[in-house]
Amino acid sequence: MKIYLRFLPVIAVLAALFGSIGDGFAQTRVAEVVAIKGVAFITSGGRTQSAALGGAVLQGDQIHAPTASGVKLRFTDGATMSLGENSLITVHTYTQQGNNRTAIFEMLNGIFRAVVSPLTGDSVFAVRTPTAVAAVRSTDWMLAARADLTEVFVGEGAVAVRNLNPAVRTEVVLTPGDGTDVRVDAAPIGPVKWGPPRIRSFTERTTVE
Repeated sequence: MKIYLRFLPVIAVLAALFGSIGDGFAQTRVAEVVAIKGVAFITSGGRTQSAALGGAVLQGDQIHAPTASGVKLRFTDGATMSLGENSLITVHTYTQQGNNRTAIFEMLNGIFRAVVSPLTGDSVFAVRTPTAVAAVRSTDWMLAARADLTEVFVGEGAVAVRNLNPAVRTEVVLTPGDGTDVRVDAAPIGPVKWGPPRIRSFTERTTVE
């Protein structure tokens, strides 16, 4: 696990300081909508509009996929994120300088599948939920969140996960086939191998074509 030692502490910092990340960045185009199931909405600069194919997603935007809906985004670096129904996520920061990327999201509720190309140098791709912070290096992974529980699964690559509460210091690193659950003020469980029914459920819920 030595390859993860450098990026694991990043999520501890994000858990403590997340609220200030992205505050100083301008709104710039970071992604486009490439697929929609049902309807989806994007709130940008205080205005909410229906998402449209090819529509822009800006840094700071909030994306909402309501019941029986979903939306897929493709970011400027090639990463993709597919949101299932009843999902609400904010793109706090998405920047790239040379080979370094900084991508910070906050997911209040819902489920997504993200495919992220390899990160280099000091790059960060991280998501905060009501109970956890997860940071990736290179991966195909899924995450579901609600007020009292975060569930994370890794199909490829690696994801480091810890509780949002910095006082809970336990961190787990998930590798292919691993999953974890993180509840309020509790250490992540496992890692544990997920069974086919649970993986299939997450895959179906995050399929947007």
